[in-house]
Amino acid sequence: MERNSLEKRNFISIAIVMPDMELGGAEKSFLTFIEMFKGKSVSVSLLLFHRTGALLSHVPDWVKVIELPGAGRLDRLRKKGSNFLARCGLTRFYDIFKHFYHLFGSGANFGKKYKNIDYDVVIAYKDGTATWFARNIIARVKIAFFHTDFVRAGYNPIKEKKVYDSFDQIYCVSSAAKKSFVQALPALAEKTSVFYTIIDQKKLHSSVKFGPSFLDDFNGIRILTVGRLSHEKGLDKAIKALSLLKVNGYYVRWYIVGEGCEKSNLSKLIAANHLQDDFIFLGEVENPYRLMADCDIYVQPSNYEGYCLAIAEARALYCPIVACDFSGAKEQIVNRETGIITGMSAENLYEGISQLIRDNDLREKIKNNLKKPISQDAKQFDELYDFITRKLGL
Repeated sequence: MERNSLEKRNFISIAIVMPDMELGGAEKSFLTFIEMFKGKSVSVSLLLFHRTGALLSHVPDWVKVIELPGAGRLDRLRKKGSNFLARCGLTRFYDIFKHFYHLFGSGANFGKKYKNIDYDVVIAYKDGTATWFARNIIARVKIAFFHTDFVRAGYNPIKEKKVYDSFDQIYCVSSAAKKSFVQALPALAEKTSVFYTIIDQKKLHSSVKFGPSFLDDFNGIRILTVGRLSHEKGLDKAIKALSLLKVNGYYVRWYIVGEGCEKSNLSKLIAANHLQDDFIFLGEVENPYRLMADCDIYVQPSNYEGYCLAIAEARALYCPIVACDFSGAKEQIVNRETGIITGMSAENLYEGISQLIRDNDLREKIKNNLKKPISQDAKQFDELYDFITRKLGL
């Protein structure tokens, strides 16, 4: 964008950086986040490493989408490397590859040739490559969003400190994510806040009408999980928990919405436990909300999260929820009031799920409690926008 006086333009130029618009929690939440700018005196550009993804068509037409040639090389390398290692079943090497990516990726200088890009505000809406790139964009205000558990994700505190020093404000998507971030980078505590992922509940309920539902004729308890087929989502525990449910006589079937590099390993585990007919991969589903509304129990077996968007969506659709006690779970669920929080093992998951299957009154109580939502979406966005205008002297 050409340099031009903010006062002469009468609008704020904002660039938001994302790798792509593939199906994912950060990408979905971005679509709701961007709508909050509608009606403001802003010009918004979405800078993508790859102009791809099922959600690209959902970006509002008043947002200018710009692809950055060459900027996504590091991101492509990460995806190809991790997918190859996972397909080969080299789990240990996959973990090492991911560790080194987070450890040294921030040192990449792939964004430096874009330093002539000039905006009033730049927002790195995703940690990792989007943030590493955004630090090189010229802007009067720089904001970064952090969507995961810093410590569990394996980021390098020394290198990331150099990256985040260039940002004016850092928003973690949950208190647990903030705690982990500040624990690793205490010097940045003063400019680190919590910004919970925004949920458009009306839009979700409207989407239920148009999404696909279950197509089989199964008449038992349907369990649903939505998420990438990756290590952090804990789907190996889900398979073991389902095996325990079947052994103990529960008539259940577990459905998974999502794709990812762990599919081959998970398929082997499913076969080893003779669960091919009852642990079902549905693939990527752009609109999974009818499935959520129609399932009996929604389960989130994750090992770690920042702010789990899938749980937030399940809550908004009044699903009885069982979740492991990963970071951020207790910020969304009050145990036995709006869901069940279990320990982190497959056995713990089994106990929580079986309890909810047996206790229909508890399921109904949870559904009714979830119909009393409390939203701070507008307030927290107003605070973010006020921060921007103050920094710009408006």
